[in-house]
Amino acid sequence: MDKIKDLNMELKIDFTRKDFLEFNKYVYFKKRIKKSIVISVFFILLWLILLNFNRPFNPIMILIQIIIFSLVWVLFSFLSYKFTFLRISKMPDKNGEIIGEKTYLILKDGFKQITANGESFIKWNGIKSLEENKNYLFIFVDKIAAYVIPKRYLNDLPEKNEFIKTLKENIKI
Repeated sequence: MDKIKDLNMELKIDFTRKDFLEFNKYVYFKKRIKKSIVISVFFILLWLILLNFNRPFNPIMILIQIIIFSLVWVLFSFLSYKFTFLRISKMPDKNGEIIGEKTYLILKDGFKQITANGESFIKWNGIKSLEENKNYLFIFVDKIAAYVIPKRYLNDLPEKNEFIKTLKENIKI
């Protein structure tokens, strides 16, 4: 059952504001967009009911109302998205814990992160999921908290495939 034997694997990265922003976009679009759409549809239906209560049924008027509300919603969503992610990209301090150099270690008992200010360790059974997109690996430890590994650093790692394989083998999902 000892999958890593005595092997310790190490990866050094420089985590940037862009990486932080891309993680937040991933979480938003992967985990929160469905909720946003459901809420929007609910408000469209509520709005239609309130506007057309005690009026004769007029499909043309209802269609026009749906189009207007949808356009307003799309505009609002776009502006909200832009403003939110602009603000998020400026959140972490330059010399804080989020942005900067990190070392990730795959150990026998779990996953460890080391930064200039400290270190954190999580046992394998504390990891919720391993997810990835084209540019990142996300080691989720909660619904919206993860260790983020930019894949550009894995390309420089001789044991790239072994690193990813070891993570996948030890994260019990």
